[in-house]
Amino acid sequence: MIKLIAGLGNPGPKYQHTRHNAGFMLLDRYGSQQPMPASWRESNGALLCDGQSRTHKLFLVKPLKFMNLSGVPLRELMDFYKIEPGEILVAYDDIDLPLGSLRLKQGGGDGGHNGIGSIIDELGSREFARIKLGIGRPPRIPNVQAQPEDAVSNWVLGRFTASEQLEVENMLERGCRALDEILENGLISAQNKFNLIKSEPNI
Repeated sequence: MIKLIAGLGNPGPKYQHTRHNAGFMLLDRYGSQQPMPASWRESNGALLCDGQSRTHKLFLVKPLKFMNLSGVPLRELMDFYKIEPGEILVAYDDIDLPLGSLRLKQGGGDGGHNGIGSIIDELGSREFARIKLGIGRPPRIPNVQAQPEDAVSNWVLGRFTASEQLEVENMLERGCRALDEILENGLISAQNKFNLIKSEPNI
């Protein structure tokens, strides 16, 4: 049973709406769609919102530490509310998925994502659910064998372009429906309906 959904990002207006903040963006969208619109408050180094599934209370969390320290406030909140790693779901950007794609999974490594690495380190567990939000990779520079070292960093910390906005909006809407499906029918059901699907799911 999922009791806490965390969205990852970097705090502050400088990083608002950047690709690396896709997890924040999903939670903002999901919170706004709750029967009682999200009311965020600061707690234990994170923004916290009380939600409600059909069966139980639900916490929405946006850590206010920078990405590579995301696990610190999340662990503090989990300790305070006595929530286990298997009862959380983390939403975050994934550069290895095409823009607009979703992938839901249980457990696994960090895939090079600093926020997920921090959570694994702090919790001492990999066994939490994830929803990955595809942001794609930066375009390759023609006639250059190796990309500049800062190309990926600049890409994830850059904002979505105007031409990407429709894909992003569709992805966030599908992400919200995927969260509802997880809470109502479980992760496997949501995986079958939403994994890597960019068009409308047949539901």
